[in-house]
Amino acid sequence: MALIELVDVGVTYRRRGGGETIALARTSLTIAPGEFICIVGPSGCGKTTLLHALDGLQTPTSGRILIDGREITGPGRDRAMVFQSASLMPWRTVVRNVTYGLELHGVPLRDAIPRAQAMIDLVGLTGFEDRHPGELSGGMQQRVNLARALVIDPEVILLDEPFAALDAQTRSDMQEWLLDVWDDFKKTVIFVTHDVDEGVYLSDEIVMMSGRPGRILERVPIELARPRKRSIITSRPFVGYKEHFLSLLHRPDVLAAAS
Repeated sequence: MALIELVDVGVTYRRRGGGETIALARTSLTIAPGEFICIVGPSGCGKTTLLHALDGLQTPTSGRILIDGREITGPGRDRAMVFQSASLMPWRTVVRNVTYGLELHGVPLRDAIPRAQAMIDLVGLTGFEDRHPGELSGGMQQRVNLARALVIDPEVILLDEPFAALDAQTRSDMQEWLLDVWDDFKKTVIFVTHDVDEGVYLSDEIVMMSGRPGRILERVPIELARPRKRSIITSRPFVGYKEHFLSLLHRPDVLAAAS
């Protein structure tokens, strides 16, 4: 049973001075509840456009997007977006950053703070509740960002290259941590990345996109056992998936579309 359905979704932008850019060609996709999906593709292929359309931040030019059978017409509490930049409010403490979404939905602060504290504990930031974002590392800021997304209890979490700005070691640590959190909550996750290794390590399935105009080239289930340990990245199956996707990214027709 599909939780999310994209039916012939296309997005076209009008350029200044005239003309149009087709960011996303007619795209159809179904995603089951609790799946961890990674969307991978070359720069400018429409990955972020697709994510914004799922969140309701971008209205499709054509087609429909459904969640639980309801058409998405704008942002909703059933979805939460985590951006590459943590986008935390520097004047608010960690706990008040996490309560922000609840406050927007009218939850009284006396109720929001205990719920935020539970999320802070979950993401491993107990003791940092009263710190401000400027006192935190990049990885810690992204943990706050995800806690802010989880606290509203969405059905779907949308992540747009959330670890791209982190150093290699922190990125590796955050990937393992994210899998632990996902294993606890089993939310439906759609994770955009340009990093093939990251996509294979994290996902149940990779959706590979072409260059612009973005379209789905392949959907490949990642049949690696869970829970996953970092050592799996040197295994023959992992390397096989990686080589397949890298060869796909370098196909002449994909490169031509991306140029």
